[in-house]
Amino acid sequence: MLMEEEPALARFCMIEALGAGDRVLKRRAEALEELVDVVDRGRRVANATRQPPHVTGEGIVGAVFAVLHTRLLEGGSEPLTELLDR
Repeated sequence: MLMEEEPALARFCMIEALGAGDRVLKRRAEALEELVDVVDRGRRVANATRQPPHVTGEGIVGAVFAVLHTRLLEGGSEPLTELLDR
């Protein structure tokens, strides 16, 4: 996983970018929206009888971002791949 192989880059992208200025924040927002779109496309191919609203994808992406952000801030030694349910 790239975040484990390049922890300084991961910290820069997930934490330091928040203070890097308008251009970086705009690109970050665009990247997060692309991830939301990926989640939404995945939900559309499921055979669900009812589709959750768009905000569901936003919540999923936001929650994952928050977990990774917190783990990077804590700087623990546990690999981030341990968060995956394998």
